[in-house]
Amino acid sequence: MDSLLDLHAFTCIAEAQSLSGAAIVMGVTPSAVSKRLTRLERRLGVQLVHRTTRQFRLTEDGRVFFERCKEILARLRDAEREVVRGREEVHGTVRIAAAPELVSLLLVPALPRLMASWPQLEVEFRVSEAPINPLTQRIDVALFPGQPQEVSLMQRLIGTTPFVTVASPAYVSAFGAPRSPRDLEAHVALLPSDPQPAFEWNFGDAFRDWPPPRRRLFANSPLVLLRMATEGLGLARLPRRLIQALLADRALVPVLEPYTEGELSLYARYPPADATAPRVRALLDWMASAFTGA
Repeated sequence: MDSLLDLHAFTCIAEAQSLSGAAIVMGVTPSAVSKRLTRLERRLGVQLVHRTTRQFRLTEDGRVFFERCKEILARLRDAEREVVRGREEVHGTVRIAAAPELVSLLLVPALPRLMASWPQLEVEFRVSEAPINPLTQRIDVALFPGQPQEVSLMQRLIGTTPFVTVASPAYVSAFGAPRSPRDLEAHVALLPSDPQPAFEWNFGDAFRDWPPPRRRLFANSPLVLLRMATEGLGLARLPRRLIQALLADRALVPVLEPYTEGELSLYARYPPADATAPRVRALLDWMASAFTGA
């Protein structure tokens, strides 16, 4: 049993790339994880991890051993699933981390379908503007814009949606609709405070030097920008899928449609060890259907 725990500790270290991250996943102290790693290295007679003050990096022996450990632990989990009856039933608590706008505009409206499909399921949301690493935060699935950079995570593209520039009917009635990005100097732009590349205003190469709007309002949350737009405070650039209900109800109207460029990709990310877990598969399928509206 100790040998299996040592292998588990090593794979957690390799996936989290830190003792503290592995300790969180295992529910133990970093020193306990360190002891297991040291004991494993002594037993094998090789160094598995390069240790520095800032980073843990696998040696070549460690990389080869990590791949074999993943296979061994995956087979062990498969054996447990075959033995324990009812394991394939989706039940228990699932923890979802997601950006606020995705929770409010995409996931919550689709939540009744998930709860009806799996009556034994409990759902907990962790809302965050910044992406959360499921390995270090005990999250089943994280949903954030952009492709994840963590190589230790599994990922699935949930969907891609174009951006659209919008305004409220009241704003258009009061100030008119811009016909070209060159008209923006007469309008108010609702801009992200610290825009990621996908959220930067983009009207194509022909309008790289579009004139600054007459006044500007900033927010670090797409939800706040959306609320300001519906209140008639200016023009906002937002992902079409997230606001399509407001577009359908004419609470917002598109402007500059021939010029607005760019799209937003949503990726679900989850620990490799949970790739075949029924609850994770159910969440991924539900997120995909929520995005498509199916």
